Amino acid sequence: MECKPKETEAMRHPGIVGTELDEGHISRSTPEHTQSPSKKPLSPESRQELKQFVEKWRVFIDDPSLLDQPMRTVAEFFREAAIEEGLIGE
Repeated sequence: MECKPKETEAMRHPGIVGTELDEGHISRSTPEHTQSPSKKPLSPESRQELKQFVEKWRVFIDDPSLLDQPMRTVAEFFREAAIEEGLIGE
């Protein structure tokens, strides 16, 4: 039986697709990223939306353990995205 990544609807964000690989581990990608080895940055609009989202939900993004699953997975996804975009530190 082939194990295919499951795309999780709650992880969608404009220009970003979160794929649950196994039990809460996710992979962040863009359509362009999955088709080419070079990663393209978010558009300025998407980056601004992500920044606003992170500011609003920062307490949960900083400490996903405050949430129950599956929301913890979603918070971890946005934390990873925010770190990659340089919006927050590790």
